[in-house]
Amino acid sequence: AVGINAEVEILPSPPPKAEMYTKTTNTDDVFIYTEERAVSDSKEEISSEHRTEEDTDALLGVTMGRLGGMVWDKSSSSNKLMRNRHFLDFVDTASTIMSSALNSDHTTKPMNVFSSAGKAKTTSLLQKKGSYLSETAARDQMVIVAIAFQPGSTDTFAVSYGTGEHPGSTLDSRLQDVVLTWSTRRSAPVPFQFRYEIHSLSFTSLHPHYLFGGSSKGHVVLWDTRSNSSPIAVTFPSLNSHNMPITYLKIVGDSSRNTLTSVSLDGRVCMWNIDDLKHPVASVVIYSSHVASMSMSLTASCIPQMGEGKDVEASRVYLASPKGELYVASRAATDRKSTASLVSKGRHEGSINSIDCHPQHPTDSSISNLILTASSDWSCRIWLGEASVKICMQDMVLDAKWSPTNAEIFAACDAGGRLTIWNVAQSIQTPVGTLLLEDSTAPGGKGPVILHRLAWDDSGENVIVGGNQGESYYIAVNLKDTDANGGDALKQWVSRSFVSSN
Repeated sequence: AVGINAEVEILPSPPPKAEMYTKTTNTDDVFIYTEERAVSDSKEEISSEHRTEEDTDALLGVTMGRLGGMVWDKSSSSNKLMRNRHFLDFVDTASTIMSSALNSDHTTKPMNVFSSAGKAKTTSLLQKKGSYLSETAARDQMVIVAIAFQPGSTDTFAVSYGTGEHPGSTLDSRLQDVVLTWSTRRSAPVPFQFRYEIHSLSFTSLHPHYLFGGSSKGHVVLWDTRSNSSPIAVTFPSLNSHNMPITYLKIVGDSSRNTLTSVSLDGRVCMWNIDDLKHPVASVVIYSSHVASMSMSLTASCIPQMGEGKDVEASRVYLASPKGELYVASRAATDRKSTASLVSKGRHEGSINSIDCHPQHPTDSSISNLILTASSDWSCRIWLGEASVKICMQDMVLDAKWSPTNAEIFAACDAGGRLTIWNVAQSIQTPVGTLLLEDSTAPGGKGPVILHRLAWDDSGENVIVGGNQGESYYIAVNLKDTDANGGDALKQWVSRSFVSSN
């Protein structure tokens, strides 16, 4: 067992309270686990035959926006034609093609989404295996703010819940079940407690039973999933550690040399010894390149995984600004401060909601250096150096993650309730799979859901995605028909999309 030498905050135990949890498969049973049955069809989006007047007005507004910022006036005398469902379907599809073509690189031919070749494969690729609901979180309108799979597991994952209010808000004066670990083998989750919201979660294969959390007040919290629900170690805010919400946690390095690295919203990066969380071993404040005296204000961050023989301390951190810009800075332990520089003059037109560094590729640095961003401007971007490729989506994209096993695959979730799987080597116009999820707490079990966070398991065959009503969804991803040749297809795509355009 690894010894922990850390300051432990002794927190008062709350009185016993009845927590309500619901776990459902594709039946409506509560607290009952059955063998998962494949879902043959995904939820269809609102068909033109069943659109309400409000749906039509909303779609027309989006379509007009694609066509150069035009404004839809429903009182216009031409609205009879514009409300014709066949005409509306045509304009919506045509504007999607035009928007995609105008925003993609000139070497890529837009896919004809009028044809069957342009339709996403939903039936065979994505299967909803189950949903996991905390009725307490749903009752209090808590959103899912972080998800993490346990290393080496396809059935155990942790989910943290938040109010969605100011990131520094206190849930209560006593301990709360802010993190639940769910398993497909259990009917009820295991709760883990803290008095503040947990905004980031991370497991590590070095200690599979350790669960790290980053709080809205700047604490690094450590739980042992084999012990009780209270933390076994908690760090405290100080001049050299975090005082703002920690939105990113990652174990960087290998079995011989590693650190727990944390990043907070104010641009501070701290490195910690996993076995001694008393004080950070290094702390770096990242300043803006525009205003040297002002630390960065961040919306997302990411640190590349370092391989064997590389200097763990002298690596990069990628940062996103509220203006949609991507920055890179050094988190070297010898620096007390670092200045972030713009990766590129290109940027998203909205806030960047997530950043994901491509998993380490053993033979080609051009793949491991790919950065994936998700934005409120209805798009994702893939960056390589100063160049980027834009991938248009159907709504605000709140999270996107590379597959851990298939180099050319990534998953994205959006504010419209869609989980999409993309194979960039095949197409950046059309996903290979789309699943529209619904809120089971709504009347009739069908209601809109905003998907905030997603996570892959280590096998790359399952995804957990979390929504705004305290519900998470377990999705099986069948990638048997995709390229599994060590990234050759992705390398070819990188050569076409980046090298030829430089």
